[in-house]
Amino acid sequence: MTLTSSVMLAAALATLALGAVALLQRPRGRLQWSFALGMGIFAAEVAASHILLTWPEAPEDRLYWLQITHAAGTLLPVPWAFFVAALGCPAGGRQPLVLRVGLGLL
Repeated sequence: MTLTSSVMLAAALATLALGAVALLQRPRGRLQWSFALGMGIFAAEVAASHILLTWPEAPEDRLYWLQITHAAGTLLPVPWAFFVAALGCPAGGRQPLVLRVGLGLL
């Protein structure tokens, strides 16, 4: 296993661990769930990138893992947008209508 592979796998495991730690806190609200989901998608992106760089031999297999990497990267901003919105909202409060509409259009 190369150094790059080791770093990528360590990054994926670390992000999964951070997401799990966030879900251990009670009560679990939007903040914890959006953080854990964002970290999970990030771990999936890193894992797909690792597979793309190390395993496939055939071009169609590489294309498949490249598409998975791009799909994860495309989904990644969604939970982080909700995480940032949850940070700006007081506990138990509602977000302004403009922010809810903006997140809905995202």
